[in-house]
Amino acid sequence: MRAATLMLVLTIGGSWAAAVGPATSTPKPDSHQLSTLITRLGSRSFSERQAATRTLSDLGSGALALLQQAAHGPDAEVRRRADDLVRQIERRLESEKLLTPKRVHLVYKNKPVPEAVDDFAKTTGFSIQLLPAARQRLTGKRLTLDTGNATFWQAYAQLCAKAGLVEVPALATNQPVNNMGYYNPYQQRPANPITLSDGKPGHTPVCYTGAMRVRVLPRGTPLIGHSSGEGETVFGLDVVPQGGMQWQGIVGMRVLKAVDENGLHLSQPGVYVGEAGQGYGQGAWVAWMDGSMQSAPVQDPRQVPVYLRLRSQPSRLLKELTGVVAVQIQTEPMPLITVSDVTKATGKDFTSSDRHKLKVLELERRKTGTVRLRVQLEGPSRNNGFGGMMVSGGVGVQTGLALKDAKGHEFSQLRVESMSTNFSPWAITQEMTIVYAPGKSHGPPVQLVYTAPREAVIDVPFTFKDVPLP
Repeated sequence: MRAATLMLVLTIGGSWAAAVGPATSTPKPDSHQLSTLITRLGSRSFSERQAATRTLSDLGSGALALLQQAAHGPDAEVRRRADDLVRQIERRLESEKLLTPKRVHLVYKNKPVPEAVDDFAKTTGFSIQLLPAARQRLTGKRLTLDTGNATFWQAYAQLCAKAGLVEVPALATNQPVNNMGYYNPYQQRPANPITLSDGKPGHTPVCYTGAMRVRVLPRGTPLIGHSSGEGETVFGLDVVPQGGMQWQGIVGMRVLKAVDENGLHLSQPGVYVGEAGQGYGQGAWVAWMDGSMQSAPVQDPRQVPVYLRLRSQPSRLLKELTGVVAVQIQTEPMPLITVSDVTKATGKDFTSSDRHKLKVLELERRKTGTVRLRVQLEGPSRNNGFGGMMVSGGVGVQTGLALKDAKGHEFSQLRVESMSTNFSPWAITQEMTIVYAPGKSHGPPVQLVYTAPREAVIDVPFTFKDVPLP
């Protein structure tokens, strides 16, 4: 899995530079100019191919339609470059959409600070906890605040500033995942909550990128499993999504520019590859040959180490640090697969762009008007090699499968007769039998739509000024 993640990071690396900074102000070309640029993707001149690739990448959505056509054209080099550009541009567009910040308007009038913090967490879906000692000290302190129509992070900053709250670095602990003394491989551990205490904030470089906050961790914050080698320095970044976003971890991070106080450019030894979705080894009990038991350290899935090679002249401060961190999240449920004619789909496979698969095994229309549908669904596995099977069914089971007639009228799901789930190292496979009932004005079943959350990797650009080095 780590090798696969590395391949993903290297593949998306080409889009990172474009993700940092504002879009270019290049005038939008007409269709003839676009066609000329696409033709140059197959030029005999390497520099001409590269120049056309950069220009089309900068044009983004304006070139997407023609690039999608070129990805199926006759020229192999044009196809390859067009396909790469389509994936890069689609990733950037998806990142922009998913990074759109939510807006909130919170009003507190003479409210105890602990109650305001609890209400903020409940309203925004953001995991915050007050240190018990701070909660006790702040019980008598009251807060009056009107955030206005603010982004999530603007509102959070206002709350902390007005209430006199500061973040406390999360301390790494050695503990089992549950109190039974064994590890559950199917349990996903969410990102640690932010812990607050009363106090005066120190200088911490921070960058807000829409729905994400990227922050330089204070000195002394432990980075489990990371230490600097000879001629290197290492410090940590903390990447936190806005409330309500389903966080799955860091995929990778690339430093694009690091300039110290002497004007020297420091380099990253290599692209950092994270462990998004692979936290199964953390917090697990480890049995040693001598019979002793020890739990593995729990890392914070929001933290990412920044390694830099030092120059001969000592560096104590980064005047500028620019880069991109790739993070993995889970989206809200969305249509992933649409079968346009379900009556002719038996035995056929349908695949989404992110490796979800659907296969119609059987469709039976009964004399009573009900429809019995048997399907197989397959999605990417998050279990990293652990096997198992679960069987369930009944009324009210959520399947994400909507059966519709030609006019888009949705059939009612009566029950799930059976459902089996099989876990393998590479996929989660479900087979289910569902019974649907049409409404009075419904036509025959035509369309089958599978709706579910999907995993997405988005690029989060960051820029810091005056970053102190360890």
